[in-house]
Amino acid sequence: MIRRHVLAALATGVEAGDDDAAREALLHTEWVVRRSARRQLERALIDAALVSNAMVTSVDPDAMRHVQRVAALSLAGNYDVDATKRDAVTDAYAQLHVDRAPAPIATILVVCGVAMVTALLVWAGFALRAPHHRGRAEHPMPWGAFALGGVPTYEPAMEQLLVEDLPQLVIDTDADRHGSNTTRAAHVAALRDSSVIRAHGSGLTIAWHELIDAMDVWADAPAHSHGYKDAEKNLRASAQHVSDAFAAIGLGYHLEASVLTDLGAAHGAVFAFRVEEVVYVQAGGEPRRVLSLRRLDKLDVTHALLGMQTEELGDPIVLLDQVEWFVDHELSPSVLFGEFYIGDDNFRRSGVGRLISRAAGQAIQRELVPYNGNRAAIEQVVTATVRRHEARHGYDNDRETPLRFPAALHAYIGDNQGSHVAFVWRSRAELAAYVSQIASDTATPQLALWNLLDLGFNEHHGGSPETWAGVVIVEGLGRQLGIASPGPVVHNGHLDRDRLAALALPLASQTDDDLRQAARRLWAEMYAEPMLAIVDRAPIVAKLKP
Repeated sequence: MIRRHVLAALATGVEAGDDDAAREALLHTEWVVRRSARRQLERALIDAALVSNAMVTSVDPDAMRHVQRVAALSLAGNYDVDATKRDAVTDAYAQLHVDRAPAPIATILVVCGVAMVTALLVWAGFALRAPHHRGRAEHPMPWGAFALGGVPTYEPAMEQLLVEDLPQLVIDTDADRHGSNTTRAAHVAALRDSSVIRAHGSGLTIAWHELIDAMDVWADAPAHSHGYKDAEKNLRASAQHVSDAFAAIGLGYHLEASVLTDLGAAHGAVFAFRVEEVVYVQAGGEPRRVLSLRRLDKLDVTHALLGMQTEELGDPIVLLDQVEWFVDHELSPSVLFGEFYIGDDNFRRSGVGRLISRAAGQAIQRELVPYNGNRAAIEQVVTATVRRHEARHGYDNDRETPLRFPAALHAYIGDNQGSHVAFVWRSRAELAAYVSQIASDTATPQLALWNLLDLGFNEHHGGSPETWAGVVIVEGLGRQLGIASPGPVVHNGHLDRDRLAALALPLASQTDDDLRQAARRLWAEMYAEPMLAIVDRAPIVAKLKP
C-alpha cells in the first residue's frame, strides 16, 4: 500500500531530476500513510545511492534520476539490474509500471475501521507529549562520503573561514547581544558576501545567509521575551541547514549551534567541526549515518559528552576530542593499573568505592588486553561503542511508535507531566541506548556498563537520567544473571549506593558474552520485542540484492 505511493513519488522525482520533487509529491498522498511513505522514500534513496555509487549533486539531475530509478526498481523487487550501469537501469525502469494516482485505499480503511481511529487518537496523544524531531526528509541528498561512508573532502579556504571568521562573528554577536560596542556589522557584511561560500553554489549560500540572519535575530531577542525560544530554535536549525548543505556537496564540515547560560545570561554559540569519518551502521537492515567530528573553532567552551543526537541534528555524532580526553584521563588507569574510578571523589575514597573501582578497572583491562596499550586502537574502540549508543538514539527517534515505557523506570521517575516531560523522555532514551550499547558492543560491553555507572555513583549527577538508567540496568542485569539482590536499591526516596554497589560488583566478573546476552534478554523483557544489534554496515556492493 505504502510502496505504491512511494513509487508514484519517485516517478515525479525522475521526471524532474530532483529528489525534492519526490518529497513534495508525498505531501499530496493519503494522510494516513504519509509519514511512513516519507520514511520509506528516504531509506530507499540512501540505499540506492549506496549501491549505485552515484555522486549526486543538485546540479546533476541525471545522476539524481539514476538514483531514483534504482530506488524504484528496488522497491518493485527488481534485483537483477547492475545498479552502477545507467543505461541498464534506465531500460529496466522504462518497463516498470507505476500507477501515478494510487487509489486512497488506506483512507477508506481508516474511515471504515474503528480500531484504526482509536490507534490514531493514541498517536495524536503521543505527538502532543513527545519531543519534536525534524524529519530526515527535509535534508538534501548527501554526496560523496556522506552517501557512501568514508572520509569526506576538505578545503583550506573553507577551514580558515570556520576556524577564524565564523568564531569572530559569534564573539561579536554575543557582545552585541549584551550591549558591548563591536565591529559586528562589518563582519556580517564580509561573511554574507564570502567568495568561499559562493563558490559552492546556491544551496550552501542560501543556508549560510539563513545562519547569519538567525544570528542577527538572536542578538536582538531579549531573554524571556515572546520571541526568545523561536530565536534559539531558529539558530540551531539554521546551523543544521548549513551542515546539510555541506553534506550535499560532500564537504567534510559540520556546524552545531547551542545556547549556554552563565550567571543568568544567555550566550549563543556556533561551533565548527571537521568531519573526520562518515560511518554507516545498521540495525535489522535499516541504515543510519554517524559522523565522527573534531572541533575546529577556538571558542572557550568545551563539550563534556562523548557523543550527541539532538532534536535538530539529522545525524548522530561522536566527538573525537572528548574521546581522546576520555582515553587519556579515564581509561589510562584501567590499562596501567586495573582501576576505573567510579563516582565522585568522596565515593572513590570510601572502602566500597575503592573496591568497585578496582573491579570495574580489571573488567575493562581484560577487554583492552588485545590492543596492547595502543592508544590509537583504543580510541577507535571507544569511538565505535559511542557510535552505537548515539545511533540507537537516532533509530528510536524515528520510530513510528515509541518504545514502551519500562515499568521499572516508571516506578522511579513517574509520568510525563508538566516540566518533568523532558526529563522522562531523556531517561527513557538513555535507558534504551545504554542497554543497546552493552548488548551490541562486540569488544567492550564492560566499558559501556561501567562508564554509565560512574554517573550512578556520583552525587553531583544524582537524579540525572543516566543515574536512573544505571539503576534499572544494574537491577535488570542482576535479575537476568541470577545475582541475589541485597534489597531495594532505592528506599525512603533515596538511592542507596552501597546496595547498588553490592548488586553491581558481581557484574564485573561476567564474561563479555554473558553480559551481552543478559542485556539482550533485558531489552526483550522491558520492551516486549527482540533487540536488533547495531553493527557497522557491510561493504557496499553494486548489485541490487533483496
